[in-house]
Amino acid sequence: MSTVVIQVGQCGNQVGYELFTRLYEEATTSYLPQSSFTESCFKQFFTNVSSTGNNWANGYLSYGESMKDEIERAIRSVTDLIPEISTVLILMSSAGGTGSGLGCRVTEMVKDIVPGALILNQVVLPFSRGEVAVQGYNTILTLASLYQHSDALFLLHNDKYQQLWKRLSSGIKKLGGGMSFSGMNRLMGSHVAGVILPSHAIPDTTSSSSLSGAVRQTLGSDRIIEELVPSPQYKLLTSYMMPVVSDASREYTHTPWDMLAKYTRQMVLQNSINDEGLMWSKKPESETGSRHRKADINRLVSCVVMSRGTDVALPEIEEKFTVADMYHGRRPRATFAYSAHKFDGLEKAVFGAVNGGLNGAFLEELLSSSWRKLSAKAFLYQYEKFGLDLDGMKDSFRVLEKVNNDYRDVQLNFK
Repeated sequence: MSTVVIQVGQCGNQVGYELFTRLYEEATTSYLPQSSFTESCFKQFFTNVSSTGNNWANGYLSYGESMKDEIERAIRSVTDLIPEISTVLILMSSAGGTGSGLGCRVTEMVKDIVPGALILNQVVLPFSRGEVAVQGYNTILTLASLYQHSDALFLLHNDKYQQLWKRLSSGIKKLGGGMSFSGMNRLMGSHVAGVILPSHAIPDTTSSSSLSGAVRQTLGSDRIIEELVPSPQYKLLTSYMMPVVSDASREYTHTPWDMLAKYTRQMVLQNSINDEGLMWSKKPESETGSRHRKADINRLVSCVVMSRGTDVALPEIEEKFTVADMYHGRRPRATFAYSAHKFDGLEKAVFGAVNGGLNGAFLEELLSSSWRKLSAKAFLYQYEKFGLDLDGMKDSFRVLEKVNNDYRDVQLNFK
């Protein structure tokens, strides 16, 4: 089964470049023959220099409609050559107009062109301080549209990756430190690659000592989506990686599996991709002796934990991610997988792909601030001139309010 990747907009192509750079580096060391990977992955099949002016409606209704036939032919020129497609990964952002509006239109087209495939949208969310004045509108319209046509949304927050990149690059003269979109994109590419690269699902009855003799079931992108999205009302996913190290210290990093699992879980519980500044007092109630559940840790719907490297210590990893109090309804839904391949040269690495209550935490402020603008009809004319009126905007807001309420229920309703 194959995964087709589509990159839409400037951000989608920049993150896609870093993703394929990482995949290429991994493939040439283990997974695929170099020539095969090069021929199958590095192919740009559609380009247009027109701008959508940071307007979702322009990208979706105007540009998307006028270029629909050309885009469909370009997609079919690839998908028609692949006999079995399990997943389509679409890389895009939500702040501007091309990645957001056109990305949503492309998602709908893919649903018709490859009806049997699952669709995973990797969505880069804007800086909270603002990239464009209408980024709130664009993000709400994007997420509301994708929620109706995509099978899962892999969220990457610019704020979090900027903070992590600043930490990793500080003091390293050749990297420059501070702000670097290429550095942030590389981190994003690594997080996505670590999740979608081949791994083997671990049967429930398998111990770490018998991994080599276990029946190997490949955990592909389609299976990951199925495990992480048990219900269509919960589609927001995030990822975590441990260890978090700079290029300069990578070759000197030798962290044992139990510490990797410990830090990864704490990052998941606090919804943080940074392993510094963690609050270790935040734990499941069963580990603190408290009889009262609190909303200060990430309550999980589901998770997939992948161990990449040598001598996987399965019990230490499973122990950290099967605590009932971590999960909504106290029903653990965790899938474990492994690969003997070293990721990015690291002797050991753990990746967590998570569907949890705090994945939707950003929606409250997004909706609140955007409702205030919409109530004043701020910037509404920019959308109306492309055919999206006030009622259409409100429909998208209501879709996302339902998503916000569902994730808030996961976080607060301790059934």
